[in-house]
Amino acid sequence: MWTVLETVAGTIWLWLPQLTIILKFSTALIGFVIAVPLLVRRIRRWRRRRG
Repeated sequence: MWTVLETVAGTIWLWLPQLTIILKFSTALIGFVIAVPLLVRRIRRWRRRRG
């Protein structure tokens, strides 16, 4: 039983940095997906006001 737990713990420990990187990447991606349409909308409004 202990060997299985040790392998699982070791695998998790090895994967922790990768997981944090993946989490950061996904949160950044979500933020980007939310921010881009808002930015585009703002630019369009700004262009209309000037033109």
